[in-house]
Amino acid sequence: MLWQPLLLTGLGGVLAIAGTVIGQFWHARTARQERHEQWAREDAYRLHGERREAYAAFYLAAGHARLIMATYPAPISSEGLAELEEARMALWKEFVSVRLIGVRDVLAAARTLLTMVDRVAQRQEEFAPTPWVEAIDVYVGRARRDLIPGGPETAQPKKTSASA
Repeated sequence: MLWQPLLLTGLGGVLAIAGTVIGQFWHARTARQERHEQWAREDAYRLHGERREAYAAFYLAAGHARLIMATYPAPISSEGLAELEEARMALWKEFVSVRLIGVRDVLAAARTLLTMVDRVAQRQEEFAPTPWVEAIDVYVGRARRDLIPGGPETAQPKKTSASA
């Protein structure tokens, strides 16, 4: 019967060591998850500023292309076509940034605007202000939704019955 206390003491020691090892593994796993979550947050924050800049640069380039398309009536003159081609290339340059770091919804809206400019520049269709405004509103709304989660969709106030 002298061996029972010795056995219980040994068993207690083994259980204590096993508990320590399991606790260390658990702690290491939790710490690893927290590190990955922190890296993901930092990456999202770091890219947030770059996405904002890319979205704004594309918006400005699209506005410049729209100005040229609206200035020269259809059929667009060779002078207007040269200016539009220059604006189109600037828009493509900004589109590359949106494509590399932008979210899927904003990219789709940007692609729509780029296609509209391409079609006018290639004389496949004439510039239509209403579809352009609708497409730019979609782009702005999607960019805002990406940059300001839970925030306003567009900068325009909602129309009321008095202003409609």
